[in-house]
Amino acid sequence: MTGVLLALFAAGFVILAVVRSARNDMKNRKQKAAKGRPILLDTGLVEAAEHDTKPMGRSAAEQIERWAHIGRVWDLRPDFDYENVSEALRGNISPDRLSSIERALYDAEFGERMKYAGGGEG
Repeated sequence: MTGVLLALFAAGFVILAVVRSARNDMKNRKQKAAKGRPILLDTGLVEAAEHDTKPMGRSAAEQIERWAHIGRVWDLRPDFDYENVSEALRGNISPDRLSSIERALYDAEFGERMKYAGGGEG
């Protein structure tokens, strides 16, 4: 009986150590992700991002990240034309005419605009 209790006690310490280690790993990952990697940007770009974020409630950093993602897709995907997305968002062309990647961006942007048009709740 004493051997069983000692084994359970030891197992409890092992479990506690594993849980603590996992919590520390998660905390370290969150801290690294939150810090990001600082880069120098043109003042005009930062000011434009600060101006453009107000209607959508993003931070300047979030706006610049968004622009960077759009630019990356534009560079990597020959079937991506942001002008098509803009025209569909304005209602000038049907979203059905968009490529799959354009449609994905259209859907995300349209959903975000509707969320903020409704008072930002969601």
